Amino acid sequence: MIRRPPRSTLSSSSAASDVYKRQVSTQSTGVGRQAMATSTMEGCTSMPPVDSEGRVLRPPHEMIRAFFNRYDLDLSGTMNSTNELKQLTVNLIVNLHLETTVERIEEAVGGAGDMAVLQWDIPTFKDWFFTTFNFSEHEHIAELTKAATAINGEVEALQGKLMEAKEGSEEQKTLEAEMTAMSTTRKELAGKIREMNKLESEQKAKADAALEKKKLAEEARARKAEREAKAKEVAIAEGTAAATALNQQLEQLQMEMVECEDDAKSKEIAAKVKQLRTERAEIVARMKELSK
Repeated sequence: MIRRPPRSTLSSSSAASDVYKRQVSTQSTGVGRQAMATSTMEGCTSMPPVDSEGRVLRPPHEMIRAFFNRYDLDLSGTMNSTNELKQLTVNLIVNLHLETTVERIEEAVGGAGDMAVLQWDIPTFKDWFFTTFNFSEHEHIAELTKAATAINGEVEALQGKLMEAKEGSEEQKTLEAEMTAMSTTRKELAGKIREMNKLESEQKAKADAALEKKKLAEEARARKAEREAKAKEVAIAEGTAAATALNQQLEQLQMEMVECEDDAKSKEIAAKVKQLRTERAEIVARMKELSK
């Protein structure tokens, strides 16, 4: 979310951060494993997703790559202008639901440096983006998987305790309730992981499509350049031939003028010579332009 009121620093979502405050509180008061597991899942599934310190988890690489390729406006494979960097940064922030301000983005992009010289590739942009906007060191999908693994371990431990619990006892009832809740949490996490994997797959497809578009554009530019070069060669060759033909005509006319004793005929030849010289000058000018 981009907010207009000025603010000096970027912060993660306070609501998401509160998830982990609850988790710490749960751990200290011993409310139970299910509460901690749910709190962990809420951190990973909040918007934006955060780690145990309330810092936003890193999105999948394929998402960054897809956006990078989309806002690589000149298809250079780099961020080589402030305009490209700003558009990429703003759109990522919006899609990741980060809380910041227009002023903060302007400050970050403006302080990045001369992009025409830097020409950032994807890894360089990622390092800058994650550092500048205070991301977690952990990736979202990795934290989801880690949480799912932890919950699976808790479920196994509960199953072992259930086998040992006395039939019909309060302990058995408590464990069964906890098992039901934990199983629900595990199912929700598994669904979130599938969703993230699907998203990453879709983003990869988009990134690959953008690269294919870039490749096709580069091939089209190369073909166009080749056609233009060939057309220039033909035009120069034709111009050279035309200029040579004009020179021959001029030489012939000049010889005729020297030998001509008829004033009217001499004037006619002189006019023709002037016309041919004008045509030759135009051809020479065009050839000079083509040779640049």
